[in-house]
Amino acid sequence: MTKTMKDRVADARERLIEEPDTAVVRFCASSRPAGGAASAVRLPDHRLDVAAPPGLGEGGGPTAAELLLAALASCQEVAYRAWAAALNLPLDDVQVEVEGEMDFRGFFAVCPNARPGFRRISARVRMVSDAPPAALERLRRAVEEHCPLLDMLSRPVPVTVDLATESVDQAA
Repeated sequence: MTKTMKDRVADARERLIEEPDTAVVRFCASSRPAGGAASAVRLPDHRLDVAAPPGLGEGGGPTAAELLLAALASCQEVAYRAWAAALNLPLDDVQVEVEGEMDFRGFFAVCPNARPGFRRISARVRMVSDAPPAALERLRRAVEEHCPLLDMLSRPVPVTVDLATESVDQAA
């Protein structure tokens, strides 16, 4: 029997209440050169070819910036379905479109005032639902409060980067 989104949300909530030590999940990814300016990205169960940003090379896959936008779009879409189910709201369809704008003068250090990352990201959510407007607003607020990727992008996340170096002789 295929579980509904409502069943999946209820099961996950129950499991987290009964087994709170399972709540923290570690995600990981690694990247290596894949020829030219492209990258080969490894995730535990997937491999991706990631293209260089504009100005450094040709495509061959999405850019890292596009993957970030795709991650936000899919996280928002799933969050809308999950929270609609949790709130007992009808949701026949949901689509999320995300776009971001970057000024590559920041990456290439051409302009000191241009940041190297996105200077803005915007999303458009389109829903098909018979729920009343007040209920859909409650849904929007729940998603904005609980969408992991929206949280990560809108509030600072501590990031550390360690650098390990080897000489050419050691790497061989």
